[in-house]
Amino acid sequence: MKNNKGHLALRKYWSIHGWKPKEIETLKKFYKKITDKQMVIKLKHRHSKKAISAKRLELGLKKGKKTRQGIIQSHQIWTPEEVEILLSVWKDYNQREISEQFIPSKTPVQINHKKMQMGLKKPPVWTNEQRALLLDNGADYTRTELQKKFFPDKTRSQISDMRKHFGIKRNLPQLWTEKDLDILKKYGSIWPDKDIQYEFLPDKSLKQIHSKRRNLNIKKNYYKQGVK
Repeated sequence: MKNNKGHLALRKYWSIHGWKPKEIETLKKFYKKITDKQMVIKLKHRHSKKAISAKRLELGLKKGKKTRQGIIQSHQIWTPEEVEILLSVWKDYNQREISEQFIPSKTPVQINHKKMQMGLKKPPVWTNEQRALLLDNGADYTRTELQKKFFPDKTRSQISDMRKHFGIKRNLPQLWTEKDLDILKKYGSIWPDKDIQYEFLPDKSLKQIHSKRRNLNIKKNYYKQGVK
């Protein structure tokens, strides 16, 4: 009776921890494409690297020859499915995470090379300090002004995109005072709009200045004079 109990316990153990038919099928399908260490992840850590190597040899599944760099040749071939996965995750994960979680048949180095080959480049990283600056000042300045004052390492397009990402809208004064109009009438024809903005109308965007100047029928003489 005691021996029977032992057999039952062993059978129960192997029913839980032993190799399932589906796992053997996975091993046969991927053993040439990934390493035994990567197979551990593929099998959701149900078997150790040593157990996988032993099972593979037991089934007569031998690895292919390696190149001088120690990389299995089959690793160099990207299937359409792997490319599709890479395109769907490259923006949100680094190459190590992609290798471990999504494409275990490729090493982080191979994934990085593939991204470079496909021109997959992430936009420049915004630091927490830069994000805070944009949140504090994004509504008060044009993207050109933001670039000059706070973000010289960012393009105007990147600033605009990040402002949209945060849902920041410009605080654009709609009213033109008599003083504003007098300045525009005096310098509108002889100064570039950006100089007028910089010197006298920093609360107005270049688009506003240009539009108001056209409404007032002020045409450029293309000759910049000194302020009198």
